[in-house]
Amino acid sequence: MLILRYILSPFSFLYYCIMFLRNFLFDHNIWMFKSDDFDTCVINIGNITVGGTGKSPMVLYLANYISTKYKTIILSRGYGRHTKGIMELNDSNANYLTVGDEPAMFYRQSQKKYKIAVGERRAVAIPYLLHKYPDNQVIILDDAYQHRQVKPYLNILMIDFSRPIYNDYVLPTGWLREGRGSIKRAHAIVVSKCPEGVGYKKEYFKIKHAKYLNDNNIPFFFTSISYLNPTQFCGNTTNLETNHHIIVLTSIANAKPFIQYLSNKYQILAHLKYADHQVFTAKDFANIIDTYHIHKKKAVAILMTEKDMIKFANSAGHKAFGHIPLFYIPIEISFADDDEAKFHQFIDQKLNAYYRR
Repeated sequence: MLILRYILSPFSFLYYCIMFLRNFLFDHNIWMFKSDDFDTCVINIGNITVGGTGKSPMVLYLANYISTKYKTIILSRGYGRHTKGIMELNDSNANYLTVGDEPAMFYRQSQKKYKIAVGERRAVAIPYLLHKYPDNQVIILDDAYQHRQVKPYLNILMIDFSRPIYNDYVLPTGWLREGRGSIKRAHAIVVSKCPEGVGYKKEYFKIKHAKYLNDNNIPFFFTSISYLNPTQFCGNTTNLETNHHIIVLTSIANAKPFIQYLSNKYQILAHLKYADHQVFTAKDFANIIDTYHIHKKKAVAILMTEKDMIKFANSAGHKAFGHIPLFYIPIEISFADDDEAKFHQFIDQKLNAYYRR
């Protein structure tokens, strides 16, 4: 690993310089590198680490909380979709091929308490949405920390507890999309996927990141992922009990925490691992079905994440799998200690301050 890092270090240095120059130009509004400030409260949930850092659960958590007080829209790029342009999600188009897997999941969970839209050019999509919904009060951007054409009122940076920024490097040597100093653009930092008993490690985590921040008063909030009971959505009805044999299917950026959780509850016969945002083909479906039949004598079900379920929960998916039991596990954000109350207070203060301007 050290040898590979040494070999790749010139490329990392070049990449770092490019990103540093880009950020410098945006910071000073030079040439065409300008950030638009919109007449609405824009909150961004993003990261600077490649791979899953828990953005999607945080976007949903924040939207559910804010929408009880303010009219809210989630705006996503719609990564992996087969369409272009600005689209507002509705019952007829909310499938992952049309809008992307994460926006489709947002729509499914929203229960229409807030609106969801996709648009690869967020600086164009925001004025469109404000023109269509002039009474909207908050727009939550999903994964737009590097999309600097938009200047958010609040930048909330997600950091995976197991992959701290202070101990990482920019691509391709490490997993950072931009240099460590970029965390100074954050107005708050949410540390995700924390282990149990994180309490005594909080201060150490803060101190190690503090030297990259311009303001030592930037709040840190520590969270973990809570896995809920499995939910069946396809196939013959069956009971999924602890220690049952299962086949696991994932197409997410970082499947390790999910696999670790399942391995403590079930006996995993096979793990079908696909790329993040995988578009499943008929060949993929056939491979999954074949794997199930290989283990059919022992396997009780195929278990996947909720984001993966979005790709299967349609007429084609149901038809392909017939009577094979498919389950997914919903997840939600859990805050450590009293951080949830502090997070609510932070959000409330910022929104109240914005609308008192």
